[in-house]
Amino acid sequence: MADLAADQAQPREWLRAYEDLGPIWASGPGPAYERIAEVVVAVLPRPLRGAWVLDLGAGTGAASRCIARAGGIPVALDPALGMLAQARRDHRIIGAPLASVGGEAERLPLRDGSLDAVVACFSLSHVADPVAALREARRVLRPGGHLVAASFDLAAAPDPVKNTIDGVAQRFGLLPPPYYLALKQQEQEVGLAERLAAHATAAGLVAVRVDQVQVDSGLRTADDFLRYRLGTPVAAGFVASLTPARRAEFYAAAREALG
Repeated sequence: MADLAADQAQPREWLRAYEDLGPIWASGPGPAYERIAEVVVAVLPRPLRGAWVLDLGAGTGAASRCIARAGGIPVALDPALGMLAQARRDHRIIGAPLASVGGEAERLPLRDGSLDAVVACFSLSHVADPVAALREARRVLRPGGHLVAASFDLAAAPDPVKNTIDGVAQRFGLLPPPYYLALKQQEQEVGLAERLAAHATAAGLVAVRVDQVQVDSGLRTADDFLRYRLGTPVAAGFVASLTPARRAEFYAAAREALG
């Protein structure tokens, strides 16, 4: 299925930030992403029973588990091997094996026409060239295959909960690192419907359609939102840098600000 080759490039700073994040992500943003992934995978227009499906930028494998529950055979690909290790651990919960491959979206270590579908849940914002990643996804699809990519809608209203938590974190000393600011810039390329559609068309995909969908994340309480936001790479590193006393002060201030 996969022709694996070692990537000799130096790991990017954002990749290093994700490498050891698996357990924190699984207990923080993980449950919300699982709910989102269910909606994304359900968009695929064909039954998944027995289908080979690439989970592109799999992270801890939320989409892979949804694919497996639908009867598909997921192939989880991510450059962060630590996240894939967590995906394999979490996948055992549903009692199914998980094929996992370390690799880059712009250079997929997979044969032409070897997959029935590709799912990219919020991973295109982490690649420098989304057109190249989409072109690679098209290459590995069989004739008649489908690709579903999801990204956060930057045209939507700002998230007041996220902004509140980030504002408190900044008061306590959080300074977003350069890689985070660069990723925010890359999000502009796939977080607007017209740009995402244009990239898909430029990659040679046909019958391109962009839908805007609202998903219930399952987050309800202040602690739910704190676990979600503080399980992301920048925030998790910031929390880990605080002394226990300062960390307790931060959590108290964040809960108070959230109300």
